[in-house]
Parts: sequence; structure tokens; C-alpha cells
Amino acid sequence: MTLRLSRSIQNLRESMGRLFSSSSNSTSIPEVTVDSTAHHIVFTTEDDCLSCPNPCESHEQLPGYLQKKIDTSNLYNSFKPYTQHLILKGGTGSTWLQSIEESKDSYFEKADAILSKSTSGRILLTAYEDESQYTNPTPIDDTSGLSEDSQTESSSPENSQKDTSTSAILFPKGLYFPKLNYEEVEQLANWIIDPSTECPVESVPVTSKAYILVCTHKRRDKRCGVAGPMLVKEFSKEADNLGMKDSISLFGVSHFGGHKFAGNIIVYHQDKRGVWVGDWYGRIKTCHAKPVLQCAIKDEKVIQDLWRGRMNADKSDPGLDW
Repeated sequence: MTLRLSRSIQNLRESMGRLFSSSSNSTSIPEVTVDSTAHHIVFTTEDDCLSCPNPCESHEQLPGYLQKKIDTSNLYNSFKPYTQHLILKGGTGSTWLQSIEESKDSYFEKADAILSKSTSGRILLTAYEDESQYTNPTPIDDTSGLSEDSQTESSSPENSQKDTSTSAILFPKGLYFPKLNYEEVEQLANWIIDPSTECPVESVPVTSKAYILVCTHKRRDKRCGVAGPMLVKEFSKEADNLGMKDSISLFGVSHFGGHKFAGNIIVYHQDKRGVWVGDWYGRIKTCHAKPVLQCAIKDEKVIQDLWRGRMNADKSDPGLDW
């Protein structure tokens, strides 16, 4: 049944794609609603870039030499399936090592060693930074010890995170962990892969309507390293213009996959069932900030042409496997 559903959705998407391309001069916004047993997704082809001159002078753009390196192939399903996402605070886009779990004696190394043993689906691990570094001339206090220059003797006290604290966010559970020491990160990671007992660390439900995660991981790939900070600034500005500053959380995060599709973002929000889901978008430009905020969060639609797919936290959920 799932296969027949998938083929039907594929045929529907292809036919709608032909319809969209043949009516590109229309002023209306085409929409298509797709239903499955667990999803009700409304797609829109609204794209603010269509109204921008080329080259666009109203929004900051990637340098030409980087724009030429952006992959233009199909975006859908361009990420590895995962069931949970743990986001640990620490470091910045310019100080994270190429792989955050390689940081010796770090929260990331400890969490990755445990989460990678999960037998119930892949668990995504990323770091997150404070958005204020893009709007505040004073850099945030970075106690992560993640810069390459500091990775010498891992047993050295100043390089270890064993005596520091961090915070974390976990999706799709929608939980925030306000203060975690090194041992508690280990306890949390063990609980994530085996939640048969009560959570051993303090947690509270997340309070924002949506969480926008922007890849800013410069040492992983320059495309995200340049595009990411531009996007964080633009999302912050547009959120303020739309009166959404107090209802969303916006973070630069480390690599989560697909830097060839920069800029890359994940939008976590609750769907019509009240379940936290993560919509992945690629090839995001600064002129997409407003439509993403308006369509993906306010109107609860998915921008079809930029969509990479959705986090699927339930293996029994057929999703939209078109």
C-alpha cells in the first residue's frame, strides 16, 4: 500500500510540476495538498526571488565564485534519515573543527560516542551557537574550546570541557536542557538511546513556536561558512519586521549534511498533530528569509522548490516517499 501511495504522489507531483512550469507568468500562488496517513502538507511555490532582479541588489548574495559551486540537482530526499536530533551549545561557525566530535574531551565527543551506538535509528548531533554574535558587536562568550589552535593535549585543563557546562535542545521530543555538566551530557545521551526510565537531567518543554537552524560551519565547507552568517542576519531582520522575534529561536549550527546545497536550514515546528517535525531546505538565499518565515512558520506551508524533506521520527510512518 505504501508503494502504491508513493507512486501516486510521485505522479501527482510530476503533473503539478508541469502545471507550475507552464503557468510561470501567473500572479497567483499555486498550491497542492498531499495527504497520507500521518501527514497533511500544503506545498506552495511562492519564491520571493522570482520578483527580484538578477542580479539582486536588494539582498546580500553569495560571491559569484561560490554561487557557481552550488549544486542544482534535485533537493528532495537529499539527507540521511534520522529519528532524533540533539543540539548542544558550544563554539561558533568559525571555531568548530571540521567534525565537532573530533574535539577531544568535549561534550560532542562524549555524546557522539554514545549516540552512534543507537539501534533504533540514526541520531543527528550538531552544535549550536548564539545568534547574538551577528547582531551584537561584542562576540559571545565562547567557552567551548573547539578552535583548532586549542586542540593540543586533550588532558590539559584549559582544553577540556569536563569542568564547564552547556545547554541542549532535543527534537522531536521538544525538550530544552538549560544546564548540563560533562557527566550529565553522558547521562542524557544514554537516556536518548534508551528512554525506558525517567530523564536523569533537568529539562523543560521548548517555548518557541519554531526553531530555525542555519548551517554556519565554515571549517566544514566555505559555502555554508559564507552563506550561513548572511542568512542568520537576514532571518533576524525579517523576523523583527514580521513581529516574530519573540516567537522563534534562530541559531547558527554545525554541519548537518548537504553543504553543496548551501544555504542549508532546518525549520523545527509543530505540525497539525502537535508533533515536532523538522523541514529541511536547501539553496536558501537571503531573499528567501521572508517567505520561509511567512509560509513555513506563519502559514504552515512547505516551499516546494526548496524542500529537502522532513524529519521522520516514526519508522511506521510512510511519510512522503515520492
